[in-house]
Amino acid sequence: MKRHKLSKNSVGTAANITIRVVPKSSECRLVEQMANGDYKIKLTAPADDNKANIQLCEKLAVWLQIPKSSITIKTGKTSRVKVVSIELAANVIGTRISEILNNFPLGKPGYC
Repeated sequence: MKRHKLSKNSVGTAANITIRVVPKSSECRLVEQMANGDYKIKLTAPADDNKANIQLCEKLAVWLQIPKSSITIKTGKTSRVKVVSIELAANVIGTRISEILNNFPLGKPGYC
């Protein structure tokens, strides 16, 4: 099992995760945890007009079962690599993402 790359934020129970986004994909899904611990997520929204960032926050909220207001893009708002702060304990984030990745057929985890 891969180790989750989560870092605690100085604010309460927030944790930071690094996500590599692939905007304007043919499908929206949590693809994998990469070897460096970052997560790869495909989004159907284009990168222009902040649409991909909005979709990313919406999907993370659904997958992690938290309100959208608990998710903030800290860095990378105009980049494919983003650091996202999530107001949820790091171990809970890791558990929920693992469940998503492990409960879908190989090659097709985390569909929207």
